[in-house]
Amino acid sequence: MKTIKINTTKKAYAFFCGLLLSITGFSQEHVTMSLKNITATSNTIEFDLYIVNDGSTSLKLSACSYGVNFDPAILNGGIIKYAYTEDSREEALQGLTSFSLAKAKTIDVHQVRMTSMPSGYVHAAELIPEVPFKVGRFTMTNSVSWTPNSYPSFSFMETKKIGLTTTQIVAYKNSTNRLLALTPSAQTVSTQVDQSPILNPTQPQPVTTSVAQQATTENPENSGLMNNTQQVTVYPNPVMEEMTIDFTHERMGTVKIQITDLHGRLLRHVQANTVKGMNKLKIDLSELARGLYSLRVFDDAGMKYSQQFNKQ
Repeated sequence: MKTIKINTTKKAYAFFCGLLLSITGFSQEHVTMSLKNITATSNTIEFDLYIVNDGSTSLKLSACSYGVNFDPAILNGGIIKYAYTEDSREEALQGLTSFSLAKAKTIDVHQVRMTSMPSGYVHAAELIPEVPFKVGRFTMTNSVSWTPNSYPSFSFMETKKIGLTTTQIVAYKNSTNRLLALTPSAQTVSTQVDQSPILNPTQPQPVTTSVAQQATTENPENSGLMNNTQQVTVYPNPVMEEMTIDFTHERMGTVKIQITDLHGRLLRHVQANTVKGMNKLKIDLSELARGLYSLRVFDDAGMKYSQQFNKQ
């Protein structure tokens, strides 16, 4: 069993973040944009857009744009509408300007796209290193049912092409008023897309669950399954100074822990290497004020466990 004890005072936290950035593999400014939590009905597809600052440079997000290409064969002769779910943007990004959504196509590419105008430095959002920020949830709605057994084949637009939107991040660098444009072509933006479901399958599809059953504050010892072989237990609850997280992991890897208040503001972020089997992570919460908080556990595939806890 591996035991990790972490003191999350400001000094220790800054040192830990610096250590993380030194091993990310990106030596300068770099972000990753991801499409996650892709779901579908007979005529809709929804997905979340996330941004992560995984480079070694402090960044404040001023604006972003993306083009998501898809296979037009899914349309089945229909016409799509593209929409943004109101209030789905993470609170830390509320200072960004409104999103402009559109559709576009060329002879060989169909695309849904989003752009925003740059925000001033005061309203720009600080991208805390290695913390995923949810830009929002977006919906494609077809006027008819999707083509049976089709696959959207989503991909980000990474090169410039007339009439289409290229994926791009505009950010302030190192707490200055200097704006940077980060793009895939400059190798300062990477893109990732989760696996999409088959649309209108004619054969029943297996049901998969990516997020564990949530524990409750009334039963803090109730653990959720990260997947079939991974289990999480968080104690004590209520907590006064130090919280312990016990979990099993099916292989060597990393986990990320986020602690937020009930407004979604990030207060703690911890990343730790894991061993195969039982792991124990201790987090010093003595500096937190009394109140109710949320804890979330992430692995390489995304969020796997969440629980509320009471700090005394």
